[in-house]
Amino acid sequence: MVPELRKRHRWIWLLLLVILPVGVVITLRNLPESAIQLTPFPDKHTQLPMVVGSMMDEHLKVYLRMSEEGNHELEVMLYRPIPVPAAQVFWQGKFLGDIGPRGEMWFKLDSAQLANPPYTFEIRNAIDNSTYAQLSLQP
Repeated sequence: MVPELRKRHRWIWLLLLVILPVGVVITLRNLPESAIQLTPFPDKHTQLPMVVGSMMDEHLKVYLRMSEEGNHELEVMLYRPIPVPAAQVFWQGKFLGDIGPRGEMWFKLDSAQLANPPYTFEIRNAIDNSTYAQLSLQP
């Protein structure tokens, strides 16, 4: 190494010797007092108490539930994976949401979605818009 580069190298290391400890101290002073706790899983859903109606298929069971206050929700329970890569739920022809391959899902319903019985529940493939399952419910 030539003398000029050696001198520059020494000054860079001396500068880093000062900057790094100062940076560590500043970082430690700016840390929050308490750790931020994010829950990895949402709280368990509490079901509405009254079952107004139910529908069954070989892969799923659907419950229409109601509370004392008049709130309604749709509970979808998938027992086996459905062979639809991107499944979407429709109630009375209106999109409610996406569903996963297994488990329980809940969808809130409003009074407009409960206006015209008999109710139709559909699972559609979002990729080609084909209907995988269509169930009917008469409360």
